[in-house]
Amino acid sequence: ADGASVMESLQRMFHAKKSGFLDLSNMGLSVVPQEVSSMSSLTQLTLDHNMLASLTEAVAGLINVVKLSICHNHLVTLHPALAHLSLLRELSLSHNDIQVIPEEILALTGLKRLALDHNHITVLPPAMGHLHNLRKLKL
Repeated sequence: ADGASVMESLQRMFHAKKSGFLDLSNMGLSVVPQEVSSMSSLTQLTLDHNMLASLTEAVAGLINVVKLSICHNHLVTLHPALAHLSLLRELSLSHNDIQVIPEEILALTGLKRLALDHNHITVLPPAMGHLHNLRKLKL
């Protein structure tokens, strides 16, 4: 990343500590910045339109995230730590390269909205029925 985009992401992270909302969309990111893991006060994180192929352990620190959007990336799998985000209510993973609904999602029993459209998913696992709070599913 060039110096200007590094400065911009640092500014966004600084403001997120106050607002609880961090938008790192269109930053050309290939990995989630490790600094995100220490931002436990975040309630919303948007990582749309980047070059993420996978998630790192940085997601483990997002214990208060309610809304997570990682659309328009190159995700194939998710990090196991995602399963521990018990407050997560909205998860958007549209426009990625996911072929199988990851087990991590099936552990998120509090999910109300799940967007997986424009991926390569052909089968829904029976365990999807355990997402009792799910009100909106986009495939």
